[in-house]
Amino acid sequence: MKLVCCGVSFRDAPYEAREKLAFSEEQQRHLLRGLLRTSGVYEGLILCTCNRTELYLTVEKTADSAGLLEEVIRGMDPSAADSWHRYAKEYIGAKAVEHLFAVAAGLDSQMLGEHQIISQLKAAYALANEEQTTRYLFHRLLHRAFRASKEVRSRTILQSGTISLGAAAVELAWKEMSLPGAKVLLLGAGENAELVGRLLVKVGIGQLWIVSRRLESARQLAAALRFGQPAEFASLGDLLGQADLAVCTTASPTPLITAAEHSYLLAQRSRPILILDLAMPRDVDPALGQIAQVHLFNLDDLNRQTEASRSIQVEQIQLAERIVAEQAQQFMAWLDSLQTAELISELSSRYRQLAQKEARRYQRYFSKSEHAQLQRFAESLARKILHGPISYLKQCGGEEPSADLLGVLDVVRKMLLEDPPKKRKKE
Repeated sequence: MKLVCCGVSFRDAPYEAREKLAFSEEQQRHLLRGLLRTSGVYEGLILCTCNRTELYLTVEKTADSAGLLEEVIRGMDPSAADSWHRYAKEYIGAKAVEHLFAVAAGLDSQMLGEHQIISQLKAAYALANEEQTTRYLFHRLLHRAFRASKEVRSRTILQSGTISLGAAAVELAWKEMSLPGAKVLLLGAGENAELVGRLLVKVGIGQLWIVSRRLESARQLAAALRFGQPAEFASLGDLLGQADLAVCTTASPTPLITAAEHSYLLAQRSRPILILDLAMPRDVDPALGQIAQVHLFNLDDLNRQTEASRSIQVEQIQLAERIVAEQAQQFMAWLDSLQTAELISELSSRYRQLAQKEARRYQRYFSKSEHAQLQRFAESLARKILHGPISYLKQCGGEEPSADLLGVLDVVRKMLLEDPPKKRKKE
């Protein structure tokens, strides 16, 4: 069995390729179900954000994981499979673990140290649990990833600020226009919309219209912000004519601001409008960026604007990378300790040593001629105690543990090899 991460991210794949691989929740569920029906796949989890689509799998050691993934994706969307084939990168074993931990810690994010990724990873884990595509290994792996993120957050300052996609977007808007008193259109009412909205309210915008396909969602966001006016989706065109800034954050599979519907209206504006498209796939037809009165930025533009900030806090970055590497090494050490043959060997060696120690402890009660017999008795008793557990382990699997056997091996190690935790003294 091997652990694999395969995916695309903003580092290697252009916007157009990532857009095709920005799967909806239903598509993610369909993909996970398809993978688990594939022979040789034991566990699966998909992490799909605005800047990455990554699949984490445990598969048979000889399985072609990249080929399996491409086949399942092609069955769902051939054009997405073409993008996957061209740009997907694969990490195996320890490299996959370290990559996941770096992602969880915000070290592989477009905005270095951003804290949204951990909630997105937890949502991906919850989705995989709902689809029953996680077992013992992934439970341990994901909780260790959450721990790595927490360690980086507590031991460095990388995640101590308001580093997020929303913060970077507002920073870019500041460079392009004056925000105090501005009229703002917020398209979408999800988590990113709320982050952007809070920051915009804080800098003193004058007007905020919140547009969502579900008016109730817009009302709820306006109530959470204690600012802004919820608006019907049908009013989108009119509001684009009035706004100074539009920020788009929906999960729509197709653009909502299109050249066909909105180019004439935008071209007739008397003053420019800044549009920040933070959605993946895009909410805004890129052709609208050709209009003189439209200043359009998407996620790739945002990345170019923020790339320079990666040169700061070099020592903090290096410390965070060491923390991630340490956590990954600890996880791999735990996983290596659960190899069946090695565990059986350690059990036999440990209990033989324990038997010899106890025999020496009590040999003063026996004559010297009986010491060897006492030693043989103690070692024989230890072998008999271990006979049941060792026979069970040999029956369950060979040297390479399956996904289900890992839990058994971990319990055996905890019960028979690890010292119990010490009880705290009552004060």
